[in-house]
Amino acid sequence: DTFNLNGYDIDLRGINGNSYNTLYSKVTAYVDSFGSPTVINQYDSVALKNSFIDIIPQYAIGYFGQGLYSSSDTSDFTMFNRIVDGTLRLDSVNIKLNVINEVGVDARINIGSLTSINTQTGNSVSLAHPVIGQTININRAFDANGTVIPSIYSVALSRYNSNIIPMIENLPDKVGYSIDAEINPLGNVSG
Repeated sequence: DTFNLNGYDIDLRGINGNSYNTLYSKVTAYVDSFGSPTVINQYDSVALKNSFIDIIPQYAIGYFGQGLYSSSDTSDFTMFNRIVDGTLRLDSVNIKLNVINEVGVDARINIGSLTSINTQTGNSVSLAHPVIGQTININRAFDANGTVIPSIYSVALSRYNSNIIPMIENLPDKVGYSIDAEINPLGNVSG
């Protein structure tokens, strides 16, 4: 049978709460006492197979180990979709780049590149700022009894410390990035 577990809490710490990735269940099998007689011998058994399909956790707690992750991709950027032709000249820009950690792991992050891409003109402008290529240490999110309070690392981008104006004047319809992340770089320090 299939059961929808949407909204359920599942504890994978086993029967005594000191294990991990262990689903404990108790099953009772019986023969209908009002039915026809049934012979049961020592080799008969009841077998159960459990699996999760299309699981999307809403909340998880525990130690998620250490790991290195890399990602390079592009995302659609629709801010300038209504501008069909022409140029944009800006005198001043002040933007905050926020790195938001909503997971209970400390992380070291390195933004290898952040690029403004205009697919119509074929022009790309990569961000020039000290945050590019720099290791960013970001604390884990805080768990307030099931409510996640994220940790935020914020970087101010302006014409005085970066080339943010040419990036925006490029009228990007895509933003490209490459990022490396190391989770729990100091191990299981949360207990």
